[in-house]
Amino acid sequence: MSDYYVLDLFAGLGGFSQAFEDSERWDVTTVEISAEFDPDIQADMLDVTPTDLPDADVILAGHPCTMFSTAGNHDKWDMDAKEPTGDRAKRHVAMLFHTLGLIKALAPAYWYLENPRLSRARWLIGPPDEWVSYCQYGRDYQKNTGLWGDHAPGMTFRKCRGPGANCHKTNVEDDGTAACAPMSRDHAERSKVPYDLSDAIREACERALDGNAPRDTTVDEWVQS
Repeated sequence: MSDYYVLDLFAGLGGFSQAFEDSERWDVTTVEISAEFDPDIQADMLDVTPTDLPDADVILAGHPCTMFSTAGNHDKWDMDAKEPTGDRAKRHVAMLFHTLGLIKALAPAYWYLENPRLSRARWLIGPPDEWVSYCQYGRDYQKNTGLWGDHAPGMTFRKCRGPGANCHKTNVEDDGTAACAPMSRDHAERSKVPYDLSDAIREACERALDGNAPRDTTVDEWVQS
């Protein structure tokens, strides 16, 4: 029997919860709209209610960033008012708030919502509570990623100082084109959270739930290599 339970929303390939899945201490439930990913619960998130979901100690939500990424879809937003104008953008805004409502209703001990650090989501829910750089978690590209939520204490959030660092192959000029060059063209692969980040979150959650969390709430580790 597992010690703890984690709910992975918008699971896709399961990147966010992959380290939890590999641990015997965790029972993982994945929720995803696409059947191709073989989720435990296949559903459109906007149709999901709290009673459809199991209780969880930790909730992970890799919310789709297509409409929130500043790399495109500028015509779907009123850039001055910072409000969605296109139907798909409006749907994603509704889905974001619905997801936060689900998390609030389920009241996990800890939760993490992932989106690009400079995502348009910050127009709606404020800046991320923390952020990390994927090049510090095993990827060969920088990708600064925001993490909103109530995070387990004591985790080290590893960040790249950016242009000029040799810990990633491209994006040395910090421009969008170079940043995307080494990423997979497959959307599901491109959206997958690095295993090392999943593992770091798992370890922090385990320590906290076991009652062994360090006193420091967070630790920022800046890397310039």
